[in-house]
Amino acid sequence: MWQILADVSLIVPAHNEEKSLASLIREAQCCYDRFRINGEIVIIDDGSTDQTPIIAAQLCQEEPRVKFVKLEGKRGKTDALMSGFHLASGTVLVISDADLQYDLAELPLLCAPIVSGEYDLVNGYRIKRQDNLLRRVPSFVYNSFNRYVFHVSIRDANSGFKAMKSEVFQSIEPFLRKDFHRYLVSMAAWMGYRILEIPISHRSRNSGRSKYSSPSRFVTGLFDMFRVRWLLRGLRNSVRKS
Repeated sequence: MWQILADVSLIVPAHNEEKSLASLIREAQCCYDRFRINGEIVIIDDGSTDQTPIIAAQLCQEEPRVKFVKLEGKRGKTDALMSGFHLASGTVLVISDADLQYDLAELPLLCAPIVSGEYDLVNGYRIKRQDNLLRRVPSFVYNSFNRYVFHVSIRDANSGFKAMKSEVFQSIEPFLRKDFHRYLVSMAAWMGYRILEIPISHRSRNSGRSKYSSPSRFVTGLFDMFRVRWLLRGLRNSVRKS
């Protein structure tokens, strides 16, 4: 049986995901057991107002592979991910949303190219995205702008399922601001890390609702894109001068 011989930390930001969180953790555990992965699961509750933090705390008590941190108030996905990264101990960091739209049985597909030493970050792109047009059309426009601004051939930069070496996050962290998690792949590529994008499956959302469907987020995202580009350009100029 194929084995991933590495320490893997699955980072799961969650906001009001009481109906899906326990199932997601079971999927992750089954994947770890099946492929004999030395892995942990880090849940970050981002100011949930339902039973999510209670369920997460219970999972943490029942399963030694689960870690849990509760943020005070809703601080956003970027802060949640950063909190999870700081708590994680793995050499390979995997990000997944908590809504069960990603199939965690595909986690080894993301990790293997990193473990082999061929790539530093692997991004999953949704080949049959199970979202409505109100989400798919802005995403198409966003990805087109992202490829133009950062000169990267990434189809699905805002995918919620990706893996990276821990050192990649350490390099990116100083540049992270609110909502900049959308540019993790672009930042890593700009810094010279080796990027691979692989097709992944995508499932319909059966519970809860999307937190990222507001039209204002699309406009803000475009402004943020140029802010990130400006920050990274400053980094490149400083490297050249040194």
